[in-house]
Amino acid sequence: MFVGQILVNPFVSAKEPYLAPERGLLRLLPVELTMVRDLPIALDQPRTRVLHGNNPRVQLYFLDHNASLPEPPGIWIYGDRRADIIVRHSEALETITVTAESPVSVDLSVDIGGRDRRISLEPGVPGSVTIQPRGVNSRNSWAYLMQVTVTGGFVPKLVEVDSEDGRYLGAAITLMATPATAP
Repeated sequence: MFVGQILVNPFVSAKEPYLAPERGLLRLLPVELTMVRDLPIALDQPRTRVLHGNNPRVQLYFLDHNASLPEPPGIWIYGDRRADIIVRHSEALETITVTAESPVSVDLSVDIGGRDRRISLEPGVPGSVTIQPRGVNSRNSWAYLMQVTVTGGFVPKLVEVDSEDGRYLGAAITLMATPATAP
């Protein structure tokens, strides 16, 4: 059951082993946060150790292709998809604030470290949630699994006159992390 994709196309599985966990039964298994650098996605260099935010800057690991890399409005989560992103920082984080915006009405669910919040976005009106996440301390850093699910979306080239972007986008998010203060 878990190796079906590997058996069907072994050459693609050998060249791009990070694709198999993106769909199917492997997606149901928990993500191992104690060895983030050893996950298969580490072989897809542009999607790992992506620096994001300011003061503090966090590292992002995009575990699937359901979210874009950061671009001017933020990190686009594709429409009707769930994106899994690992947020890493050298210190424990007290809170992570996720701000989202979309030019169409969408529903957004944000789960960080087992704490879930929902936002209903209206066109052009940003919404945000602040979550006190539970993370895993390993290799001198803290890791937090963030799962963002978007219901609804739009294709920019069908909505905006000048756009040639054919992706089905849901919402653009930005992250703001607050490090935990020392006791």
